[in-house]
Amino acid sequence: VQGYRIELGEIETTLEQLADVKQAIVMLKGEAQATKRLVAYVVSANVALTNAEPKSTSESLKRQLQRLLPDYMVPSTFVFLANLPLTANGKVDRKGLPEPQSLSDLSSPSSESTTSVDAALIEQITQLIAGVLNVDTIAPHANLLDMGANSIDMARIANLMEQQLQHRLQIRDLYNLASIKAIAKFIAGTDDIPVAATATTTAHKWIVCSHPRPNPKLRLLCFSHAGGAARVFHNWAELLPPTVEICAIELPGRGRRLSETPFTNIDLLLQALGPELLPILDIPFACFGHSLGAWIAFELCRWLQQNVQLTPRHLWIAAARAPHLPSEISPIYDLPDSNFIVELRRCGGTSEEVLNNPELMTLMIPTLKADFSLLETYRYQPGAQLTCPITCFWGKQDARVNKADIAAWRQHTDTFTLEAIPGDHFFVHNPLFPKSLLSELMGFDCVESFNQKAQ
Repeated sequence: VQGYRIELGEIETTLEQLADVKQAIVMLKGEAQATKRLVAYVVSANVALTNAEPKSTSESLKRQLQRLLPDYMVPSTFVFLANLPLTANGKVDRKGLPEPQSLSDLSSPSSESTTSVDAALIEQITQLIAGVLNVDTIAPHANLLDMGANSIDMARIANLMEQQLQHRLQIRDLYNLASIKAIAKFIAGTDDIPVAATATTTAHKWIVCSHPRPNPKLRLLCFSHAGGAARVFHNWAELLPPTVEICAIELPGRGRRLSETPFTNIDLLLQALGPELLPILDIPFACFGHSLGAWIAFELCRWLQQNVQLTPRHLWIAAARAPHLPSEISPIYDLPDSNFIVELRRCGGTSEEVLNNPELMTLMIPTLKADFSLLETYRYQPGAQLTCPITCFWGKQDARVNKADIAAWRQHTDTFTLEAIPGDHFFVHNPLFPKSLLSELMGFDCVESFNQKAQ
């Protein structure tokens, strides 16, 4: 659906965890691939909801699901039944489930259809964007950021639209429009660009969970490098145990939070971030941080240990100098833009396609400078050791951080492991890198089912 692989069982399990739901079956309905939608058949556990208007009941369940699942996994249509039909063997008879009263509901998750926009224009935009994102098709309302689109993708989409449709959209506008339907309506002149990206109104804007688990045993909080976004961890769930839920942290100034002002000080960032994460730390959790993200993850662990007596099961550090060591590099965050870009090119990690795109750099420089300010103004304050184990990874070809500087993390815990990884400072971008976490994850209770499956 919308270019995502959907596990219907995950949605059903999440629905049945709601207090108002006794039983639930979710099915994929719709003939054409682009119009396929999720339909939920629900037996209510709440008499008040059973007797309520179907629309108000549906909206109530949608609001609850939106706090637990990404948008593309929330059913667009709900059918309420007194009981689910059963086969002679007592199993749910999926073929016996009624069709939704109005098949037109399946054309969009809202009551608005795409007929107000030229179908040919939507098809052109769909083919163009699907080619950039390397997917077969995309539903008109699907959020491109949820599908993993990054700044380079947005730049390519903007260029192709200018070449093929003779219509130039600013990259920032693409972030705010974020769906084929919204882009088409804007080009057709039937709608304006939203003031801000949609994520600013979501229940938990700090977290991107691309593959939510119905019954996670452990949540892995992931923090990216300077200039990185949550999408760096988009595919990690596919290589880790099914009971581990990947929660990538999305800081202001990137991804779906592009319009927000980024933080420039780690202490202020932690004051905002720490309390926001507490609701999801109701089960065991661990943290992973790469480069700048390693220091943020480390300081979050210290904040949690000191303020709310919560300790992660494990902290993984990648390509980061130990926080107590003095910096030997001159700061670049306050340089003029032209000099800053020169230093970015020298540091590596930013593609030439981005560096040579003036529009994209204008969009990204404020966030990049803010991230380098986080990195270069950070001052470690001595405190108690972490009570969790720390595993550090260093890249054998990393020219920015040496083995000794990473090994110095051992003073921050009683249980320390150092592992060498082939690659430079950005070895975490290797698609198979997440498997490096398995040696520790295998020791957690949360991976028992994974072990059995692997055998």
